[in-house]
Amino acid sequence: MKNTIAIITDVNDRFHSLRYLAQLMIPEWEKMGLRVVTVNPGSPFEPADLAILHPDISTDSPEILALAEKYELVVNGAVHDIRKTHISDHLVSRGDSYEGPVIVKTNGNAGGRHDFKATVMKSKILRRFDSPVLERLAWPVIGKVDQLRPWADRTALSASQYRIFTDAGKVPRKVWSNPHFVVEKFLSERVGSLYSCRHWLFFGKEEVGRRSLSTSPVVKGGAQIEPLDEAVPPTIRDLRRKLGFDYGKFDYGIVDGEAILYDANRTPGLSRHVHLHRSTATTLAAGIREFIPNLIPRF
Repeated sequence: MKNTIAIITDVNDRFHSLRYLAQLMIPEWEKMGLRVVTVNPGSPFEPADLAILHPDISTDSPEILALAEKYELVVNGAVHDIRKTHISDHLVSRGDSYEGPVIVKTNGNAGGRHDFKATVMKSKILRRFDSPVLERLAWPVIGKVDQLRPWADRTALSASQYRIFTDAGKVPRKVWSNPHFVVEKFLSERVGSLYSCRHWLFFGKEEVGRRSLSTSPVVKGGAQIEPLDEAVPPTIRDLRRKLGFDYGKFDYGIVDGEAILYDANRTPGLSRHVHLHRSTATTLAAGIREFIPNLIPRF
């Protein structure tokens, strides 16, 4: 247990094969003399001085919660729901008087794909066969079948499939009854002719600012990214405290002087800008000292 960090994942996560910012922090923690292990509800329990709650799903299962409770100190221990219905103050309901443009996106994080996969993998049919091979084959097929359904009936979307409408009255009727979708005010920051999304990455007291610029209204991973030295607005910091985040990434914009939170992510991923991510990981990794200061020697 001594000098050990346990990263808690979901049983369906592929932590070591996907691209997470936390992966780049592990070598930094190992340089500090810390041992890092990954655990999930289906793996043997690993005692640790500190756990980091890192399941790549939008809401925690009872099994995840039970595992987290076994650790005395848990980073993001208060963050169990990152769905838009929990974090957004700008959702639009059918019949609202809001007259501006709206965007249709998934309620779940990352287009709802990881939540959909977790649901599929835990289905009674797959559990009855209890075959890991069947599970690996079933998910790609079911995921593709979902993408063949009419857009408004789908469970998951890629970022390119988010749709913007000039007003809520143009939103298809089926969207309002789809529990996997939300309708949100489209409040986009602009920099000249480009769309902007600010990123605030943090671990404890350590933090990094970035900004993505794109010609597309939905600013995602393929966008131009650059350092951002501007102070994080107090309202965004207040939301971090309200939501209980110790580690994560907040996407936001400033529109007509108001800070708008677009997304709150507790499992930040990696884009093609690897050099920026390595710099970010080095900075954020030092935030671990806030949680276990007595275990890490200072040189």
